[in-house]
Amino acid sequence: RRAEILEAAEHVFTPMEREIVRAWTAPLICGDPAHVRSELEALAARTSADELMLTTMVHSTDARLRSYELVAESWMLAGATEPSA
Repeated sequence: RRAEILEAAEHVFTPMEREIVRAWTAPLICGDPAHVRSELEALAARTSADELMLTTMVHSTDARLRSYELVAESWMLAGATEPSA
């Protein structure tokens, strides 16, 4: 599995593939927790959303869980209230 990941990372994209990736990744929010929080707040404001659903596109479960933890910590540190049960 690791070999597949390394092989994919070394792939040289054609101009058409680069454009496809650019278009596909344009709406993604990436960065440190403060940046992600800011972008998510802006997204919610632009769309009048009262709820956001997040997904992460990483290859390991541990990395995926950590990304959710970082977002949650950012939200709690900024004084957001805990979700109700």
